Amino acid sequence: MEYIIVKVKDQPNVDAGVLINGQTNGRTGVLLTLGGPGWILVSVDWPGAKEQEVEVKNTTPLHPMNVDIQCE
Repeated sequence: MEYIIVKVKDQPNVDAGVLINGQTNGRTGVLLTLGGPGWILVSVDWPGAKEQEVEVKNTTPLHPMNVDIQCE
């Protein structure tokens, strides 16, 4: 299992849906559990959000990968 926390860059208190490979998968600011390691596309349901491709590997619930999504 792999773990990430997604936030909107420079707006840490935004509550928005998180999109993993185009599918809604949780909310910003909370721990999200993924399957195995690999590359994923991450974005948020927020105006101007830019999708990012990230490689998730070697994470734990206590040490998740933090992903900051840039918005225009």
